[in-house]
Amino acid sequence: MSHNHNHHNDHCHHDCCHGEGCACGHEHSQKSKLTQYLFFGAIALFVLALIKIEAIPSIVYAIVLIISTALAAYPVILTAVKSVKSGKIDENTLMMIAVIAATLLGEFREAAAVAIFFCIGEAMEEFASKRSRESIRSLSEIQVDKVNVVTTTNEVSTVEAK
Repeated sequence: MSHNHNHHNDHCHHDCCHGEGCACGHEHSQKSKLTQYLFFGAIALFVLALIKIEAIPSIVYAIVLIISTALAAYPVILTAVKSVKSGKIDENTLMMIAVIAATLLGEFREAAAVAIFFCIGEAMEEFASKRSRESIRSLSEIQVDKVNVVTTTNEVSTVEAK
């Protein structure tokens, strides 16, 4: 089923690890898959960099962490750039600044961790929002067949709902 709609949100979710960045009710599978691959690649590289092997030079670990950071931060940075261009500063902009600052300071592990944990937080937020939307949608679909009507004389009668 296809339908047309526009996305005009006040804030933009970068779809990190989840499929619904808007409230339109369907998944954006290509974008979702890409961000999932980026996220899981970032986690894999981050975990790999945490395993210290003496024979591997520390520069290799730094490069792996930088790549991990880039993978996790890519969607965040895209959203942050869009926000800044539109004159807004949001959590994505602040995360971009934090990741870039940590990277410039040589704190590659921290930069990767910040980007990854932000993605996890965004995914959890989207999961909770999706569940809330589904609950509200199911509540709005509840229909009653009969209602009780109380008159001014406190008589109660049951009538068919209209």
